[in-house]
Amino acid sequence: MASQIQILFGGVDYTKYVDLESVSIQNNMVMTSDTGTVIVQLDGELSRPKCGQEFIWHTIDSVSGLELTRDFGGVAVTVQEDTYGTSLVYTITVKSYDHWFNRHLVVYWFNQYYAAGTKAQLLSLVPGDSANINNTVNNGNGDGIVNRIVENFCPGFTCNNVQAVSNTVIPQYFNYVTPSDAIKAIADQLEYGYYIDYYKDLHFYSFENFRSPLPNNTLDVDNDLVNYGDLEIIEDGQQTYNKVFLKGFKTRVSTPLLLTFLSDGSSQQWSLGYRVSSFKGDIAVAVFSSMSAYTADTTFQTTGVTTGGTQMTIARDIVDGAPGQASASNTAYIQYTQYLLRLPNYNGAGIMPTGKVIGVYFHYLKDVIYMGQDMQAQATIAAIEGTDGCYEYAVDDKSLTNSTIGAPQAKAQLLLQKYRLPQISGTFTSYLSGWRAGQSFQLVTTARMGGVNQRMYVLQVTKSIISNVDGTYVTMNQIQFANSPYLV
Repeated sequence: MASQIQILFGGVDYTKYVDLESVSIQNNMVMTSDTGTVIVQLDGELSRPKCGQEFIWHTIDSVSGLELTRDFGGVAVTVQEDTYGTSLVYTITVKSYDHWFNRHLVVYWFNQYYAAGTKAQLLSLVPGDSANINNTVNNGNGDGIVNRIVENFCPGFTCNNVQAVSNTVIPQYFNYVTPSDAIKAIADQLEYGYYIDYYKDLHFYSFENFRSPLPNNTLDVDNDLVNYGDLEIIEDGQQTYNKVFLKGFKTRVSTPLLLTFLSDGSSQQWSLGYRVSSFKGDIAVAVFSSMSAYTADTTFQTTGVTTGGTQMTIARDIVDGAPGQASASNTAYIQYTQYLLRLPNYNGAGIMPTGKVIGVYFHYLKDVIYMGQDMQAQATIAAIEGTDGCYEYAVDDKSLTNSTIGAPQAKAQLLLQKYRLPQISGTFTSYLSGWRAGQSFQLVTTARMGGVNQRMYVLQVTKSIISNVDGTYVTMNQIQFANSPYLV
């Protein structure tokens, strides 16, 4: 099948006027924003490329014109004009689709929820939310905070490669931030990665496992004389941690606490003294006519549902209603981070009269240190070093504060997956089309590094176009890889 490189600006074919050897792209799965340059020379044949035009570099079938592989998709962000004789020469900087992804700012509150999840996961948290759940996860049966950010603030983008997450994230309030910053805040809680691909699709993942262009997805180092060259392999044990301590965060205490406050006819705000769990149903407030009425209501004291008082509706202070603004009747406004309860409008008549008893049932959040370790990795290192093989690491992370221990467990597991053993990494060149950061392949050799047979992840691809010996142009890819899908 004959193929050819094609360069498009705004859907128009500029290939004849592009200095193909000027085309260069940096594709990095950690930076999440690929950049590149291209030079176009014109003598009036076409209008000049403009900032904001879509830029596509792909390989097409020479006969049908159908796309075979896409090496870059993005947006022109700078255009510099120079002259060369009678020609006008344009040096264009291009950027990946995150330039369009971040056009609108996120202003939204998300309660404790799944970053992305199956429909069953989402409905377990909010049973009445089925009308708001869209089938936008790649498994076709759910969404989550990440998907809703894209749906509401990133028109034209999709979530086909957003992976479902098994644990929730804490409430998120985004106050005029870019979608990338909002998604990064969520990804950092989970030790997830994310990027926008060349088809305007969001990838949000723990590990990705897309196939590389290599035959059988294998780099056969000892026998393949065609598909790679200049292979360099490095083993690096400087950043090895196989026992991690996560601290600086809080998690939910399973046993509820009870507090009472006596109204004095003038107060409308009281201190809870503890950071309250914001998980749905973890705080309840009721107003009783007297202390004896409160004491007699054992149902409230065990479940938070009153049988002898007036149940208050729970709302978020500032977000759902602020001091000085009109407040809903019989609504308890909770300031979760300041540990405050506000009752400004009792029975629709304003401040609560003297002599009422306010009962509060809640689960609080306590400071926790979570430890995770990989005993197998410690044993492997111990056999080499003659030590106990244990390398410890501690990190403070307030973002792990949650009503469950799932987020710290997930972060500890992912840190161990990153750093449990010395990392094998390396570089090579390849002229195959279709290389992309985030792919993986099997590296197999008996002659190099004492023998290697491991899954490797493509971390960075530098793409450029060079002239082949027969005068045609081919794409040269410089590949950086490692046996962990992280640069560090």
